[in-house]
Amino acid sequence: MQKNEADLGAEGNDTRLRSLQSRQEEISRRRHELQYNVQRKNSEVCTLEAQSGVHAEVDSLRARLREAEQELAAHIVVVVLVFVVELQNRAGAAAARRGSWEVDLKRLQQQEAQVAAELGIPSALEGGDATSAMADFNSTLAHKKNEVELARKDLAMTESAKHMYDKFRERSRQKNACQFCKRTFQNENDIAGFEDSVDKLVGKIPDFLERSQHRLLCFLFC
Repeated sequence: MQKNEADLGAEGNDTRLRSLQSRQEEISRRRHELQYNVQRKNSEVCTLEAQSGVHAEVDSLRARLREAEQELAAHIVVVVLVFVVELQNRAGAAAARRGSWEVDLKRLQQQEAQVAAELGIPSALEGGDATSAMADFNSTLAHKKNEVELARKDLAMTESAKHMYDKFRERSRQKNACQFCKRTFQNENDIAGFEDSVDKLVGKIPDFLERSQHRLLCFLFC
């Protein structure tokens, strides 16, 4: 009887021991699961924190990007305004230069018409042929040059006429004969007549000189 009780007590102890071991294993398993879950949650928290930091940095970058876009837009507006003002200034300056050129062109056209009228050739404004007008101009210019040259020669001869008459008078006196017609002076009356003729010729020199100068000036400036 006592032996049976002892056996039953031993079996009960074994059962309790196995139960305790089973509970211990269950507790260990749950502890491992809890540790795993805690580690996983910690990892998720770290990931979320990292993502939160990235989101914050992204938000900061987006804010900086918006600020840069606003600054760029403002700069572009300023540049465009400056460019528009510069274009307006250039347009105004170009218009002023054009007005000045038009005034100069009208003045040159008037001068060309005046010169053409003086030369007796058709003006370009009147539709005159350029080749024909140039030929007429060259012909008129050559004629004017010839007239000027003749007037200069006449003036030079007139200016030296008194000297030539004085030489002519002196040589005639030395030779006692007119050096033009070779007639000999027979008496004082012949000499007086000769002197009177020379004086009359010399007296005409100032008037002829004035007319020669006037003629040359007309050819040059009229």
